[in-house]
Amino acid sequence: CEEYKGQYTERELPYVDSDKERRAFDLMEDTGERMEKGPYLQLMGKLVWPSTMVRLDISHAVCKLCSKVQDPRKPHYRRALDIVGYLSTTKRADVRVMVPTCAQELS
Repeated sequence: CEEYKGQYTERELPYVDSDKERRAFDLMEDTGERMEKGPYLQLMGKLVWPSTMVRLDISHAVCKLCSKVQDPRKPHYRRALDIVGYLSTTKRADVRVMVPTCAQELS
């Protein structure tokens, strides 16, 4: 997060603040000013590991943003920075993902 300090706003949610904005995130279009692939790929690379290994709460958002690596736009980069802001805000939070065990599945 330190590398991107000043570029993001700390957030309480990994996506956006309203249902309307969340639907817009899910339908993310390829609009907005194009940007260089390098910085976008670098940021996405830094988000992929936590999204798959320790912070599953951001996996959907990171997956959606990774689908934009062929033609990244500035709004996509801004949304990736929103995720960095969320991680910064919640880095000390006890985020838990429930995984059912065999015994739970059978009951």
